Amino acid sequence: MKIKKHANQIVFLGLIIVSLLGVSRSIVSAQISIQPYSESNSCNNSDNNIVTAVLNSLPSSGSIYLRLPPNQISEPITLFLQPFSNNECINLGTVVPSTTSWIKIADLESTFNLTEGAGFIAESVNIGSTQSEKALDMLIAPSQSTCVVTTSCLTSYNGLSGSLNPNVLSGANDQIAVYSANPLSNTSLTTVNYYSNQKLLYSTAKLSQFNRDYLDGGEHHVTIIANFKNGEQLTVNQSINTGTDISGYLWLRSALYNSKNKPLFIINLVAIIVLLCVIILLTLRLHRKRRHRFQQEPASFEKLPTDNMTKNNIGSPKPPSNPD
Repeated sequence: MKIKKHANQIVFLGLIIVSLLGVSRSIVSAQISIQPYSESNSCNNSDNNIVTAVLNSLPSSGSIYLRLPPNQISEPITLFLQPFSNNECINLGTVVPSTTSWIKIADLESTFNLTEGAGFIAESVNIGSTQSEKALDMLIAPSQSTCVVTTSCLTSYNGLSGSLNPNVLSGANDQIAVYSANPLSNTSLTTVNYYSNQKLLYSTAKLSQFNRDYLDGGEHHVTIIANFKNGEQLTVNQSINTGTDISGYLWLRSALYNSKNKPLFIINLVAIIVLLCVIILLTLRLHRKRRHRFQQEPASFEKLPTDNMTKNNIGSPKPPSNPD
């Protein structure tokens, strides 16, 4: 009886352990099922490679563009969207992205219910197979007035046109780099930096045309980078030709404007000018003195006879004197 009793206890404990394991497995499977990109998810039913991005927040509407990073293989890519609010898998479409320009694939709609965030899945045969930090670039432009999307996000601000560097929405572990371009009219400037040939020349608080006083003669490739409070940047690239500087005036002016200590530069410049003036005056005075000395000095020699005359006079007897 005791053996039977112990056997029943062992069987009961075994049933308890099995039931606990089943509960734990169900919990784990439930946790896996709510992950947007698990194998059981309907967005991942093919054998193609996939890359993902998980966003806690994103614009509720706008256009979606895709671009491949360098060294990626250009091939058809299908993009899926999965809102966290309902885990529904939405096929946004298929395009063949380029490494040089943005290609539009779809529009975000308000019916997608993206208030709780969403995940993106990009699927193709070879995507993510090459060694690259990010396998795909994605740009979300809320409206057409934000920027004109071609090779970059082109927009204008305060009369200057340039390329908008949008905010990054994706994280470090996401394989898709997601950017969001926001209208510059909804934010304000912090600083504006002005570069020439990749060298920072000066900074201002407002965006304006490049000050040519900082440039010497010749052609210059200048860049203006405007930083905004929302984290975006506007990059303006220009080519400015100031002409040939024969007199050296443009070089002197640019040296003054680029000097970190302008009062000291002016003092040194004045000292150099005074020194040059003193050297020139001393040189002119010495020249006049030498010239005056040569003019006042009398002739110290007479014209010598020619060789023939000298030969005839040498050894000639003195003519006799007249006795009368």
